[in-house]
Amino acid sequence: MALHQDLTSLELFAGGGGLALGASKCGVRGLLAVEWDEDSCDTLRLNSTQIFHDRGAHVWHGDVKDFDAKPFSNKLDLLLGGPPCQPFSNGGQKSGFSDSRDMFPEYIRILNETRPKAFLIENVKGLSSARFSEYLSYIKLQLQYVEAAQRL
Repeated sequence: MALHQDLTSLELFAGGGGLALGASKCGVRGLLAVEWDEDSCDTLRLNSTQIFHDRGAHVWHGDVKDFDAKPFSNKLDLLLGGPPCQPFSNGGQKSGFSDSRDMFPEYIRILNETRPKAFLIENVKGLSSARFSEYLSYIKLQLQYVEAAQRL
């Protein structure tokens, strides 16, 4: 398998860095992981050579709402992220977009700010349930027309 060392990524809602690690295994170099949980940030730092290919400071610890992604504008190949799933989980309260933990708007904001060549977004099966079908359609529409969605 050919590695793509010249490709770069940024991971939002990184947790332990699973998406960036997977991309790294394909040779995509992680530039930064954005995560608010301190223990997860420690894990990211401990595994930095596997995720980021070096021991540099590649972890931004804080609320993604405060993250300015503009410095990465037109410099990313891949934006990765799994917005918190609790608002859509079958085991949760199923509050959806009215839940303060719904971070799809932040993912879309950063997608617009960075303008990567590609993006990967993941979430739980519950998001595809009938209960959230209109919101999922709304998310898909925003992802399809991300530039126009940010002007609204």
